[in-house]
Amino acid sequence: MTNAPVTPDLKASHRTRHLMAENIQNMSEIKEDEAGKAFIACARCKARKRRCDGNKPSCRGQVQINRWIPTLPDFLIKSNFPRSLQELKTNIASPGRFTRLLPQHMGMRLMQNSYEDISVSDLLDWPDFLVILNAQYDESCDSPGRETARWALVNAALACATQFKMAPGSEQDIAPIWRALYQNAQMVLQDIVEEKACLVSVQALLCMAMAADYDEQHSDHGLLVRHAVSKLKEVRGLDQRGNLEYERAVRVAYTMYERVHSVV
Repeated sequence: MTNAPVTPDLKASHRTRHLMAENIQNMSEIKEDEAGKAFIACARCKARKRRCDGNKPSCRGQVQINRWIPTLPDFLIKSNFPRSLQELKTNIASPGRFTRLLPQHMGMRLMQNSYEDISVSDLLDWPDFLVILNAQYDESCDSPGRETARWALVNAALACATQFKMAPGSEQDIAPIWRALYQNAQMVLQDIVEEKACLVSVQALLCMAMAADYDEQHSDHGLLVRHAVSKLKEVRGLDQRGNLEYERAVRVAYTMYERVHSVV
């Protein structure tokens, strides 16, 4: 009996070559955790250049962002939004007075939906910022309370998120809210500059500079960056070894500083 020649499975062969090529392409994305276990970083973490645990369907960082707030809050329902917007605009204070923070459920939702896409996330991870945000809401929604730098940081971050989420054509409606939040931070600027330097004051100044950078009408971006660098030099005198937030503030501050001084 003659053995018939074995006909290769062309489809299987093609699939094997495809998988090999895909594995080679993904090699640069494979990382190892502290235990030496290999994983592939998710697209969001790769884009943000953040540490990723590779969990599926969502990594730990994304789970931390997603778990805090319901999917569709009442104020975003189409029939409710005009009334909610009008209430926010009505609460804007006159010049020289603090405007009340956005209602906490709105502020939380706004920050959650935009945090990874605004520059504030270069300074603080979401769980760390959330602690600061909740602390301000817990103490006061109407004024800085005991920590002016925290107030400035929260308002500047909300201003950045508001600007980022502002749809084309909605500037006339949304801009007054953005400006009121930014003004809240501006009103304590002198206090921050005169107070003893701390890491939060540096973060607040950098966040204010980010907010100012969203709007061409604000010419104080460069001044805020210089204040932040000056405060950073004061903070450097303290023992900051191993402080990741300090290292991130240094990177952000000097990147912004170089950009300011590269403008002719």
